[in-house]
Amino acid sequence: MQAYRPVLLRRQRRIAQQVGTVCCALLVGVLLPSLLLHCARWAVLTGGMAFIKGSLFGLCLAAITRTRRPTFIYLWLLVALLISISFWNDWPLTLPVPSLTTARPWSRLLLAAYAILIRYGLFFVGLPTPFALYGQHGPDMEPTTQTKE
Repeated sequence: MQAYRPVLLRRQRRIAQQVGTVCCALLVGVLLPSLLLHCARWAVLTGGMAFIKGSLFGLCLAAITRTRRPTFIYLWLLVALLISISFWNDWPLTLPVPSLTTARPWSRLLLAAYAILIRYGLFFVGLPTPFALYGQHGPDMEPTTQTKE
């Protein structure tokens, strides 16, 4: 049983690094349009807070899978519930959406859609990395032995 453990840990770390790389690339990709919309500071603050909330939510889910005590499971579920409530209410960071400098009729609609993409998208981009790194993904593999009869 111990022979399989290092292989699984190396594979889990490699997968977590790949997931983290993809999530960071998505983070940068979502924040790049803010340079064209001239709202980079707002996007980084709002998106960064959503990314941190998603990462904390993933960490809570990973802690739930790691522990075997019901008290700690319910405690982590309560923390995850508080994070999800803050996700829906946009707390503690409530920044007004900046106005675009152009007077186009579609500018407010574009910025509102971008704000939704930043808040919800980056929350879900931040979620998988801590869960992939610290979550317990199943029981340990049992060694298989083949006997010749």
